[in-house]
Amino acid sequence: MALTQISTAGVKDDAVTSGKIPANAVGSSELADNAVDTAAIQDDAVTDAQIADGAVTTTRIADDAVDSTKLAPGAVDQTAISAQAVTLAKLEHGTSSNDGKFLRANNGADPSFETVSTDLVGDTSPQLGGNLDVNTKNIVFGDSSGSSDDRLTFGAGSDLKIYHDGSNSHIRNDTGDLTINANGDDLVLQSLDNIHIRPQSGENGIEVIGDGAVELYHDNEKKLFTTSQGVDVQAEGSAVELRLKSDGGTLRGYVYGNNSNEFGFLSSAGNWPFKHTLNSKTEFYIGSNLELRIDGDGVKFNGDTAAANALDDYEEGAWTPTLSNGQSITVHQGNYLKVGNLVHISAYVTIGSNSNSAGLFFNNLPFAEGNNGYPLGAAYTQETGATHVFNQVGKNSTNVEVLQTVGSSISQSSASGDYVLFSNSYTTY
Repeated sequence: MALTQISTAGVKDDAVTSGKIPANAVGSSELADNAVDTAAIQDDAVTDAQIADGAVTTTRIADDAVDSTKLAPGAVDQTAISAQAVTLAKLEHGTSSNDGKFLRANNGADPSFETVSTDLVGDTSPQLGGNLDVNTKNIVFGDSSGSSDDRLTFGAGSDLKIYHDGSNSHIRNDTGDLTINANGDDLVLQSLDNIHIRPQSGENGIEVIGDGAVELYHDNEKKLFTTSQGVDVQAEGSAVELRLKSDGGTLRGYVYGNNSNEFGFLSSAGNWPFKHTLNSKTEFYIGSNLELRIDGDGVKFNGDTAAANALDDYEEGAWTPTLSNGQSITVHQGNYLKVGNLVHISAYVTIGSNSNSAGLFFNNLPFAEGNNGYPLGAAYTQETGATHVFNQVGKNSTNVEVLQTVGSSISQSSASGDYVLFSNSYTTY
């Protein structure tokens, strides 16, 4: 019996099912080209288990046949894409309006072309995502002509600014205090010339002058400054004072001077313990009482200003007695003390061997008697015949004579080889 060829038109729809075809009975060689299209394949009839590895290649997939609706979520990952399989030709190119833009992922939505600005000059609000590494280079600022250019600013309100204005450099703080801490070691301020520290309104505070003075000011008035000789203290008013205080700020006194040419010390109560008036006098006080004054007349006491009462001299020294006729003597001691106009003399001599009848008349007193009579003094001699021995200074002279009884002379010969001692006090006015 001859076989009749049956075409697809002779087969009833759904007459041939997969159950009536043995496994592997129909191969690709039994199928005419284009005989099986998507319309002839039941939904979900072909799974990855029915497709041999490598059976489906790009040549078997029509252009645009597979779109995102044909792919299960997560079906295509980087392991399913061979190296170099996705080329620039397969990426969206955009249009001329997208020139210079970047393709941006949109959190699961279709990517879009976006503009990313690389114009740092035109960007008015650039931000850093991390620390700025200058890579051994400098950050360069030009001269600042105002608050809106070439300044390094800090703070929410541009509170701190650092800039150069073309002539001078500035660190300007407009809010709160400006604190400079050198916790590691010293703080060094160094300049080519001067250093100025100025408080409010540009007033002077501390001036450090190159190769010159260091000046301290109070309320813009210079009070203390160094010189090559030491330190000067000055005031702009009629008086200047250096106050001395102990612990707790307790005032102990002043070093004080004024325009009346007075200089000295003041107590905390304002009294003068010591006061010197230029080219005039120096005074010492206890409380407010003048106790001693030194002026051109000499030393005066207890507020006395009379020249006649001034103590104008004090001397201590030696004098050498001689006998009036030149008779030799040995001087063991001759001293004097002068306080003001009062002179006290003393002498100890030995009379040389002689036969002179002249009296013991000594010359060469250190100061002349002041025409105030004949001052008397004590005397002593080894002459056994002499009684009631004394001495007498000659009126308005530099002589003194050793006498006995009522003014009788003691001859030199009677005192030959004997020692004589005498002393006297007299005035020079």
